[in-house]
Amino acid sequence: MKRAARGARGFSAVELLSVLLVMATLAMVAVTSYRHYGTRVRRMEGRQLLLDAVLSQQRYQARHGKPASDVEALQTPLLSTGGHYELAMSAQLDDEGFLLVARPRGPQVRDACGELAIDHLGRTFPAPEDKERHRHGACW
Repeated sequence: MKRAARGARGFSAVELLSVLLVMATLAMVAVTSYRHYGTRVRRMEGRQLLLDAVLSQQRYQARHGKPASDVEALQTPLLSTGGHYELAMSAQLDDEGFLLVARPRGPQVRDACGELAIDHLGRTFPAPEDKERHRHGACW
């Protein structure tokens, strides 16, 4: 049997620590990216909740001649599919106007966009011009 050369016995502690440091850094970047991705996906739930509610509001308005004064009259779900947003209606603007709001719940309350909203003219809030609220990607 041949003996291994004296310098070829394995990895040194410095080499092992270097590899562990690189792996920890990559894991940290991956986890952070995954959290941002999850926030954006949940935000899509809020947008979908609002768009469905706008359609319900338009149907209600076509039948009754004025927008509904509360969300219960819309006969639409009050929670997003994953339960991360709750539908609410801001004060009625006038006989033709409305403002629907999706309020974040659970882990989504930490989202920089905060509440999402849409009015009777299709304007979305937070507005795209609000750079502070849109710093982690477009809210809408």
